[in-house]
Amino acid sequence: MCTVDSREYISEEEDFNRASHNHRTAVALIQFYLRRLNPDFAMPETSIETDSNSYDWREWVNEYINESKRLLTVRRKNVLFKHLHSFGARTLERKHAVEIDLTEYELDMYPSEAKVVYAEKHEDLWVTFVEEAVERAGYPELIETQGLSKAEFAKKIRDLD
Repeated sequence: MCTVDSREYISEEEDFNRASHNHRTAVALIQFYLRRLNPDFAMPETSIETDSNSYDWREWVNEYINESKRLLTVRRKNVLFKHLHSFGARTLERKHAVEIDLTEYELDMYPSEAKVVYAEKHEDLWVTFVEEAVERAGYPELIETQGLSKAEFAKKIRDLD
């Protein structure tokens, strides 16, 4: 197994905190948006307190977060991964033990194409996450509810009490 260091110029702890913060922010924004559609909506439990100052993602959420990290990493590094694959690498380990099976991803494309393809896959992943979250929360009808436009959502934010 190969280990890929994609941290650039920030420490592993800073990167972990930023990635965790980004995902926590995304989950909170999803809940905020869904409450605009149904004020009674509450996100199902997404984390578990591991000690008084630390939380861990629940397994069902962690699967989405790890795949999100894989997709974003492949999106940024598809050419490098294509070369590693041609030299025999099959599984790479990203920081925090997130494994990337190169055989599961299309790598033979220009970086500009990879950005589009994997952005779409990433969006699809989070749509699936939201669908699972509303099912788990007991609001399956939200899946069929017409979404808010950006302008409607912005207006609801401006009109908050």
